[in-house]
Amino acid sequence: GYGSLLAGFGLGAIAGGLVLQRIRYALGPRTLVGVGFALYGVGFAAMASAPNAAVAFLCLVPAGTGWVTLSMLNATVQLASPPSAKARVMALYQVAFLLSWSVGATLAGIIARATDERAAVRIGGLGVLAAAMFVRRMGLASKDSELVAAPIATPVPGRM
Repeated sequence: GYGSLLAGFGLGAIAGGLVLQRIRYALGPRTLVGVGFALYGVGFAAMASAPNAAVAFLCLVPAGTGWVTLSMLNATVQLASPPSAKARVMALYQVAFLLSWSVGATLAGIIARATDERAAVRIGGLGVLAAAMFVRRMGLASKDSELVAAPIATPVPGRM
């Protein structure tokens, strides 16, 4: 059962990876990250209400597509950061990302204990969907051309 659900998620991730390059330039980073959040949230919220494993599998396909799309958020933050502050920005991004996952997992455990696992997953999916609505307020570029394109100088080996 779990392997089948993971396969649905993986199938969506593969599909997302195949089309990500093409749609990234058409939509821009901000819209693409918002769509990724929405697909992930809706997929998980729907999966929590699925009557059987086959329907849950189908719900996890768009969730997997959303997940791989969200990986672009990391790259977007790196590209949008000025070279002089890139390491600090990425450190703060990682702390915020890991903190949100830790808080989310803790809340999911509390909700699951008070109700059931399906409710915890459904509420988590709806929380991610709510986060998708806040992407418009994030400081992400709306198009790739707005990203900082300053190259980072790589030292030549032996000349350090």
